[in-house]
Amino acid sequence: MYQTDPSLSIMPSPEDEFILEERKEAFKQNESEFCSKYEQKNQISNGAFSSVFCIKQLKKKTRVLYAAKYLKANREATKREVEILVKLRRCNQVVTLIEVFQCQFYTILVTEYLPGGDLFERLSAPDYHLTEEKCQLFIRQIVQGMDFIHTTNIIHLDVKPFNILFANKNTDFGLKLIDFGLAKQMRGEKEVPISKLQGTIEYMAPEVMNCKSASSASDMWSVGVVAYMLLSGGKSPFYSGSRYRTMARSLSCEYDLNIPELSHTSEHAKDLVRNLLITDPSERLTAEKCLAHAFLADEDIYVDVLHELETTWMRRCLARRRSVEQMLLIQPLFSEGGTEH
Repeated sequence: MYQTDPSLSIMPSPEDEFILEERKEAFKQNESEFCSKYEQKNQISNGAFSSVFCIKQLKKKTRVLYAAKYLKANREATKREVEILVKLRRCNQVVTLIEVFQCQFYTILVTEYLPGGDLFERLSAPDYHLTEEKCQLFIRQIVQGMDFIHTTNIIHLDVKPFNILFANKNTDFGLKLIDFGLAKQMRGEKEVPISKLQGTIEYMAPEVMNCKSASSASDMWSVGVVAYMLLSGGKSPFYSGSRYRTMARSLSCEYDLNIPELSHTSEHAKDLVRNLLITDPSERLTAEKCLAHAFLADEDIYVDVLHELETTWMRRCLARRRSVEQMLLIQPLFSEGGTEH
C-alpha cells in the first residue's frame, strides 16, 4: 500500500516566516544588481505576460544553472506569488524560489532550473515509451504536490501539462509544478469568489468557467483532465477545436472513457478520472483521497498496465502549444496585447 510522505502535509514553520521576510527584503534588489550577479544563457519560454531565461552566476565557478522569470505584473500581485512560493518551499513537487529582483517595468523571479522539459514535451519524444505504469507514477507525483499545496490553504488555478516540469532529463521522478501567477491564498474559507476566467480553458473547472467560485476542487478537476490526457496518450477530454465548443463540453461535463485510446486502460485508472471530472465540486476526490485511491495506492502491476501508449495526440497538443509560442515570439517582450493564458 502506498503511503503519503508525512512531509507533504507540513504547515509553514517559523523558519518559513523568516525566509518570507528575507524575500520581501529582496524586492529592494534592482536590475543592476541582477545584471552584476547573473548572465543570460538562452530563452526557455515566452508568454503574453512573462518570459523565462536560463541564467548562471557570473562570479562563481560553478555549472549550476537557474531560471529567471521576467514577470510583467503589478508589485502586489508579484508579492503574492513570492509569498506563496515561500510557503511551498518545503514541497518537493513545487519549483524552488531563490531570490527576487524588482526592476522599473518588471520583476525578476530567480528559481531553480528544471532542464527535464514539460510533461508533454518529454513524453511525446519518439524514443520515450509511455505506459500506464508510468502514468501512475506521474499522476501520483502531481497529486502529492496538490496535497501539500491544498494543505497549505493555497489553490493553483492553472494546473496543466505545460506547468508540470521534470527536474532531470534522465529520470521519471522529480516532477515539479510551476507558474503560481494565478494562485490564491485561502484565508480559512472553502472557496473564493471570482469575477473572471482563471487559467486555461481546456483544463478549467466548470465553476471557474462560470465565474462563480474557485477552490481546491477546481485544481482537482484540472488534475483529472491531465490524468485523462496522460492515460490516452494526449487526447483531451474536452478540447473541440474552438474556445466556445471546448467550454460547452466542459460545462456539460461531456467526455468519453470508451474511446480506442483508452481501450487498454485499467478500470482503476478510469475510476480515478471518473471521480475527478464531476460537475459538482463537492463530489470530486480531494488530493488526499486520490492518494488513497486504488489506482495510486496499489503497487501491483498488471499486463495491460505495461501496454505502450500511442502519443500521437500528445504531439498534436504540443504542436498547438508551440504555434501559440511562435505567435508570442513576434510580439515585444512585454506587449500590452494579451492572449489566452
